[in-house]
Amino acid sequence: MDDRIRQLDDQTATRILGVFARAHADQPHLETELTTPLRAFLEAEFGGSTAGAGASTGELAREALPVLVADPENRASIAALMDGPQPQTFDGGVSLALTAAVLIVLQTRVRFERRSSGTYTLLVEKPTASGALLKPLVQKLLAWVPDGPSRRT
Repeated sequence: MDDRIRQLDDQTATRILGVFARAHADQPHLETELTTPLRAFLEAEFGGSTAGAGASTGELAREALPVLVADPENRASIAALMDGPQPQTFDGGVSLALTAAVLIVLQTRVRFERRSSGTYTLLVEKPTASGALLKPLVQKLLAWVPDGPSRRT
């Protein structure tokens, strides 16, 4: 399935990620904004952004989707979104910010726990969460949002 994901065009990869994220965005405990403390935590935990220009929206989405399909619970729904027809309209003009979508994807594997001091800790929710999947995703996210906290869409 990873090969199929890598072959998705930018629009399709972003659409699939958005559909998944919108379906999970109503969970109140999820972090959906890349704040300065969360950014600093992610940089310390996973390393800074990859060198060079920021990632494109499609690159970021294609990096997030393998994290989702690593979980058997998500594999069938992502495959159905890849195989199904594309909608006539994306979502009526209401879309979830890509930054929030990627943070939601990360939290399918790990949980960011905010301390009273405003700093974060990382709790592994699913032990199969692999650094080989998570680190490149975090680095692409940090490259896509190069300057501090963001609400970039």
